[in-house]
Amino acid sequence: MIWKVSGDIPSIKNTLRRAKSGHFYHVNDSVAVYKRIFDLQTPKRFKVGIDGYVSVKVTLVRANKRKDPLNCIDTVADCLENSGVIKNDRQIVCWEISAKEVNAKDPYVIIEVEEI
Repeated sequence: MIWKVSGDIPSIKNTLRRAKSGHFYHVNDSVAVYKRIFDLQTPKRFKVGIDGYVSVKVTLVRANKRKDPLNCIDTVADCLENSGVIKNDRQIVCWEISAKEVNAKDPYVIIEVEEI
């Protein structure tokens, strides 16, 4: 399965905070918005709920160099689970990550999921 998701991917690490009560919360809703964008741009034929192990290849084209690609990968894993491509992000046993370009006008992510 290979597809492209347009939009600047947020980093979960930079939006997650811990309250005095010990609970976690997001400083802004950028991750929730991106999850909806990801879900809308994921083809329905890929939303099969794979329950076996998978290998994921991600190519990031970020809006700027400041974002750490490894922090963005957490968002991708959550989005794959949220959109129904996989049942749980713990199923991802192999990652291949490439953050080769910066394009401020058209950031996107190319995702390739392969069942092992």
